[in-house]
Amino acid sequence: MNFKAIFDMVLMVVQNKYVIITFVGIAVYISFINYIIRYKKRSLIKKAKVKKAIAAVQETPPAAPPAEGGEAPAEG
Repeated sequence: MNFKAIFDMVLMVVQNKYVIITFVGIAVYISFINYIIRYKKRSLIKKAKVKKAIAAVQETPPAAPPAEGGEAPAEG
């Protein structure tokens, strides 16, 4: 077989509609599987932790107002 015969055979295989449909089907299937693998549903445990953290922050008293003039108080 010479190079031209091999090239013609490969071209006929690539242009075959069954090969194209199969390739597209496999690509869609792999994309769907990757989507399922990477999908992360938010769990209720994380939501509860976030609510507790927000409640803890809201319960803490506000910081004392700064001294007059915005400077730190002098010692002594």
